Amino acid sequence: MAAIEPEPQSQRKWVPATVGICHWQTATDRFGPEAKAAIRDRERVALGLHPLGHDSPFLWAPEILDDENVVSYSIHKIVPAPQCYRNNLTALSQAYNLYFVAYQSQIFVYVPRSIARQRLPRHPDCRLRCEPSSVAPYIGGK
Repeated sequence: MAAIEPEPQSQRKWVPATVGICHWQTATDRFGPEAKAAIRDRERVALGLHPLGHDSPFLWAPEILDDENVVSYSIHKIVPAPQCYRNNLTALSQAYNLYFVAYQSQIFVYVPRSIARQRLPRHPDCRLRCEPSSVAPYIGGK
């Protein structure tokens, strides 16, 4: 019996990749030294405990951001609260160097700063307000 010769495989094109240092940005780096305490207070309230901070944490919702009853400066207005039953959706546009974050009924658009580390600014460069979906009332969405 003659052995069957395997078909020659086409050479895979080798594409070199440049791998650099990976950088990260903490909440303190982005929002300032009060961010860690604000996040801790939100976690305590979610667990049914009293907050340790001076101002009471509140959920970061669009209607609260524009409300005049909220303290004029509060770290809770800057640091977004995580959603309870779903993730905050994010996307990155490499072609235009934009970072998108979908949170409740808004899409926040950021232009990363500093070439090497790609740090995000504290406030978005653009905020797109969207209409809520038809299922939003059933899952607690806005």
